[in-house]
Amino acid sequence: MPEGVVAGCVVDADGKGVAGAKVLAKLNASTPRPVGGFAMTDPDGNFAIEGLLGGAWTLSAAEWTPIDVVVRDGERKEGVLLRVGH
Repeated sequence: MPEGVVAGCVVDADGKGVAGAKVLAKLNASTPRPVGGFAMTDPDGNFAIEGLLGGAWTLSAAEWTPIDVVVRDGERKEGVLLRVGH
């Protein structure tokens, strides 16, 4: 089964990239054990989480509000934006 990727940026309230943030991805499905992945942001706040199954995912970074994204099998979803302080 082709694996998907979610890529984007974590930004602060001023729209500046947040370096070193841990971005978590959790599959929103009933599975025997949790399915997910993570990535750390680069100095500009960019991240990419690879190896994701097709489905609905929740992305979160620290205590900031999580967002939901849908990834199809083999899709590379770009431009996902996580805003801190919102």
